[in-house]
Amino acid sequence: MKQLINSLRGDKGIWSFVALLALFSFMPVFSASSNLAYMGGKGTGNTIGYLVKHGISILTGFIIIYQMHKIPYHYFRGISRIALPIVWLLLAYTLLKGTVIDGANASRWIQVPFVGITF
Repeated sequence: MKQLINSLRGDKGIWSFVALLALFSFMPVFSASSNLAYMGGKGTGNTIGYLVKHGISILTGFIIIYQMHKIPYHYFRGISRIALPIVWLLLAYTLLKGTVIDGANASRWIQVPFVGITF
């Protein structure tokens, strides 16, 4: 564990803050998933599945953060020149083509074609 901490570059305070936020995020997930566990599914009240899924998401996020922090920051300048116009187009698309979910105007959500995922 000490070797992992010593291999982290960058501000240790930011790493600690991100880890603390990730740790505290289990509480609202548990709170929200208890209602889903009782009302949806079989009504067993088992929230472990939701917590495991959240833990896997957090672990995946930390792996991505760790890999991204190894890339020298000056490479992001070139990537941003390509990605920023794409982001503007996606924001305009979201503004114009937002979806309606169960009668509610969810104009901030778009569905990714061919995948079925909404963001």
